[in-house]
Amino acid sequence: MVHSIKHRLVGVLVAAVVGGLPLTLPGPALAAPKPPGSIFNPNLLLQGSGNAAEPSIRTDRFGRAFVIAPTGVPAGCKAFRVAHNGASATYIGQPDHTAGGGDCDWAIGPQETSATISPAATDDVLAYSSLTLPNITTGKSDDGGSSFGPPNVYSQQVGGDDRMWMAADPQLNSLGLANIFMTYHD
Repeated sequence: MVHSIKHRLVGVLVAAVVGGLPLTLPGPALAAPKPPGSIFNPNLLLQGSGNAAEPSIRTDRFGRAFVIAPTGVPAGCKAFRVAHNGASATYIGQPDHTAGGGDCDWAIGPQETSATISPAATDDVLAYSSLTLPNITTGKSDDGGSSFGPPNVYSQQVGGDDRMWMAADPQLNSLGLANIFMTYHD
């Protein structure tokens, strides 16, 4: 019996020593200290976003955040522009004209220089996608979300699509237009 107690005591001591080793070994700290000034902005309620879900957020070169969120099909996607400091937001409408609303996403590309854009672009390209039941609706703004061109309600070659993700090439193509890439589940 004494032998059994000694084994247990030795086992407990070994576990305590081994368990304490990572805390006493020299090496890098487990959590780096936070750099001075790195804080999050305070929470900001986007007025009118109460029935929106699963937002997508992108930030442009000026530090403005763009938020787009679905409200259900056929209710569309609600879009917002958030100031760089996070102190205020502006509702910029439903760029898909309520055609979609199943899922929504953004891509922000460089300001287009093509002479084919009328009126001429005044800001970075802000492209969106919005899931409809049979397809994906897409469109864009060339003025920072102040206005959007007409939505293309059948922009994909395959019907019955689902969840799409978008990205923009940071360089314009040879025509002075932004290349926007989208992947989706068909």
